[in-house]
Amino acid sequence: MCWMADVSSKPAKQDKCIEHIHGKMMDMLPVAVFIVDAHGSILYANPESARLFGRSLEVLSGSHIAALLSRSGFVNEDKSQPWAEFAARHISRGETWHWLRETNGAAAMRMHIAPAQPEEHYLVCVEELLLTEQFPEHVKGYDLLTNLPNRHMAEAHLRRLRRQLRADNDSDLLYYLLIDIDNFRHINNTLGHHVGDQVLLTAARRFSQCCSTGEFLARLESDEFVVIIQCPAETALIEILDKLIACLSEPFVLGRHHLDISATITANEYTVVEAGLMVLTLNTRVMLDQAQDATLQYQRFFTQETAQQIYKNIAIAKDIEEALDKNEFFLEYQPQVCASSGQLVGAEALIRWNHRRYGRLSPAEFVPIAEETRKIILIGDWVLQKACEQLAILKQATGQSFRISVNITPDQVQNPGFCERVFELLAMYHLDPHSLELEITETTLVSEVESVRRALSALNQRGVSIALDDFGTGYSSLSHLAQFPVSRLKIDRSFINMLPDNDHHAALVGALISMGRKMGLKVVAEGVETWAQRDWLLAQGCHELQGYLFAKPLGDTSLLARIAAEGRQQ
Repeated sequence: MCWMADVSSKPAKQDKCIEHIHGKMMDMLPVAVFIVDAHGSILYANPESARLFGRSLEVLSGSHIAALLSRSGFVNEDKSQPWAEFAARHISRGETWHWLRETNGAAAMRMHIAPAQPEEHYLVCVEELLLTEQFPEHVKGYDLLTNLPNRHMAEAHLRRLRRQLRADNDSDLLYYLLIDIDNFRHINNTLGHHVGDQVLLTAARRFSQCCSTGEFLARLESDEFVVIIQCPAETALIEILDKLIACLSEPFVLGRHHLDISATITANEYTVVEAGLMVLTLNTRVMLDQAQDATLQYQRFFTQETAQQIYKNIAIAKDIEEALDKNEFFLEYQPQVCASSGQLVGAEALIRWNHRRYGRLSPAEFVPIAEETRKIILIGDWVLQKACEQLAILKQATGQSFRISVNITPDQVQNPGFCERVFELLAMYHLDPHSLELEITETTLVSEVESVRRALSALNQRGVSIALDDFGTGYSSLSHLAQFPVSRLKIDRSFINMLPDNDHHAALVGALISMGRKMGLKVVAEGVETWAQRDWLLAQGCHELQGYLFAKPLGDTSLLARIAAEGRQQ
């Protein structure tokens, strides 16, 4: 049946007709549709939304969208968090979640958000994927995005195979293959989470095609997959590894995006480490770092040394909070000097850990684990407080202000109350804000650009300077650099260590220094170890230098003695 009308000569009637048709379409849609303002208030809800959420249209109208969706755990009911910010982060992501209804059990739903007219209004569409009393069990065992078994199921499968091998005294080998998609976070940050989801779906489909009967594939979390294999010989393992590597060789064609996706795969024999998948993934970062050898596409880890490293990482993760309470962490300070005069102008605070079992640990041994477990926020706050305390001691002893730089992570910057905590410490120790410098990496710039920019701008406006650390090694662009209140660029040591003989590095570092100077930024070179490097950097116009040529990292008292000695010489 078709309905037609000539409204070409009657604009007013045409608008009314179109409005009527749109209203009828909304009423007929099998998905819940909401129009929400910037504050999260529901301005419109269609009939399906009333059925789906078990509320009348009168109740839905004017209520807060967060209050409606909070039962899913996906949206926080705290209305102090602006809905507009949440909506902007999740536009077109197609988030899948489950919602426990007051009646009729649970439901799996997918939500899409799109901007709407007038400005700062949003169209929210919610579609029902599954409605069953058994849904909680489904959620418990399967990943909703890829429909693959999840970590819970993989753990159970691994335990079942292990018990079977022990009971049968079987000589078969049991392997788990951890697959980590490279640069997945960068894909999410630059192309959007909807593209990231498509990458995961495509990867899951290709991995499934590689696995034959008896090979168990699961998605653990984010961009991590696992394949569990029981096989009589290593040749079968090599065969599946070759298949997995080959399946990623073809580009991922996702709409207008053609992506070359790679992954790092680690193969591990289960009998070496008597532990579950939680242990595996905690140690994934260490294994993947080892697997980045450019000559290898995958590596095998069957040594007792690897097993010991896994247990060490578990102990480190567990001991962080206790170490903070027992003052096992301490700071050392890497001096920074004026390139022309050699005078001490500041220092970078470097955290160390005197672990009661493993002795002195470098940041490379525990910071990645702290970031994985989100305990980096606790450690970062401790470093900030100790650095401010040291600044106060130096000021009292020397009568002059000194600059200390502190490294901060994206998790810290985006943690609510971070700026207020910095201001609180400056006030507590009566410090000039210019004496504190916060060092961020390029990863921080692209993590959540707007929220990070606001936080750093607030700090900079109060006098806290911002330095961009390891410049040239990350993903940032000049547009990001121009948006942020950065006052100092730190050129990574990897570019400095081959100066001045390597022409390629010399050209690159020279360009970085020139760019920084033209942007009105101070430029610091890290890892300076020879006088030839110092002379070359000075000739290029580098402002400050840092490295073993001038001093190794100093303890509290040694730093104070160094500052006092330079004061006596002036």
